[in-house]
Amino acid sequence: MTTVLETRLETIEQPGFKAVLYTDIPNKRVRLISFRARDYDKLTEHLLLTTEKQDCSKIWLVCSSNEWIEFLSRGFVLEGAAEGYLQGQTGYFMSYFLTEDRRFSFNYREEQKILFEVLKLTQEENLYSVPPKSYSLRKASTHDVNALSNLFARVFETYPVPVSKPGYLLQAINTKSVFYLVEHQGEVVSAASADMDFELGNAEITDCATLPDHRGKGLMYFLVTALEADVQSRNINCFYTLARAKSAGIGKVFRKMGYQYRGRLINNCNICTSYEDMNLWVKYTEKAVLD
Repeated sequence: MTTVLETRLETIEQPGFKAVLYTDIPNKRVRLISFRARDYDKLTEHLLLTTEKQDCSKIWLVCSSNEWIEFLSRGFVLEGAAEGYLQGQTGYFMSYFLTEDRRFSFNYREEQKILFEVLKLTQEENLYSVPPKSYSLRKASTHDVNALSNLFARVFETYPVPVSKPGYLLQAINTKSVFYLVEHQGEVVSAASADMDFELGNAEITDCATLPDHRGKGLMYFLVTALEADVQSRNINCFYTLARAKSAGIGKVFRKMGYQYRGRLINNCNICTSYEDMNLWVKYTEKAVLD
């Protein structure tokens, strides 16, 4: 069974800044969801106090070209950048680490070797013309949450969000996420979702899961293609994913589909029982403003 602990979303308003914070206990991190700041020192101080109080060890956020230098000058590090993330502008992924163990990757050489091999690949058009025989793809509905939660529980022992809980999936489908799934002989064997941010104009391709016996058949290509088409119909043109740096397979999927490597978030989340580094892959379908 997938294990997930408590999270908390709160709005903080103090002299010098207003911020929305997401305290993510399972992943021992605090995310700055949104903010307005006149005093970056006070904002940073509050972030550090909150993170230490909650026994977390990482802060992360995405900000604009006018803001990232403010965080860099206060001890944050730049871990990635995504064209088009902020309504056509580049979004900068900034992180602050509170411990040495969280700051440094213990799999750097292995992950660099995998990345080097993945980057040798080129984008391929029409990777698969039709789904494999006996497999069918469709958009998930609220009636599928039990089958989806069962799939995620079988694939992920731990996961950053509670995808093994039908209630969580129901809320996601009813708000800002769209799921597609693949069935084989009546069983859901693969799925993925797009978590859409309509205000910022981006969508994260996430929750990519396939049962072991059904891997290597190109199912994720079909799922991501369907998700992209669905999301683009809603006037969102920036797609990104945070893919496990140790997984060559998922990196190859996005590389072949035209996504570009744009950084690595170190020890970013607890997935499959341990903290993992996540590679940032980005596809923007319009010309971005590169700052």
